[in-house]
Amino acid sequence: MLGPSVSSYRLSLQGVGQAKYYILVSALPQERRPPVRNKAVLGLVSTIASLILLDPHFRVNENSLVRHLEELGVEIEGRNLHHPQLGNVSQLLEVELIKQGYFEKEKDGDQSFYSFGPRLRGEIGTEALVEMIDQIFDGELDDVTKQELKLRADGVQEPVEA
Repeated sequence: MLGPSVSSYRLSLQGVGQAKYYILVSALPQERRPPVRNKAVLGLVSTIASLILLDPHFRVNENSLVRHLEELGVEIEGRNLHHPQLGNVSQLLEVELIKQGYFEKEKDGDQSFYSFGPRLRGEIGTEALVEMIDQIFDGELDDVTKQELKLRADGVQEPVEA
């Protein structure tokens, strides 16, 4: 049996092309996890995840994402996005966050879209994202809207009856 200070992990098997890999995800409740070391990256991940969750198709267009990030102080330098604390945001998103399974990127014609990755679902979770969005809206989200967001994030697309 694990002691209270020992982290337990849940394994998720994911396929990327032909390669298979494991993602370690903490099974501890949020209040028992160690503090986040890089809050700027957590803020970026939470912002992108919220944009995805609020989109009716549960994905965000790359151009739309860039516009939203610009509004939050991320600057475009050539073909890259830059932020004083995060550095090269384009590289962070493409190389680290997608590779680590926080987000998935798909092409649809000449457009690219971002959606939830398996690690994001396991580490942050739908409940925490919906609560964060509710806080952004100053607690104004009604229960039906919260439930619809949770169902959408969990892969259920049908709206909830009021």
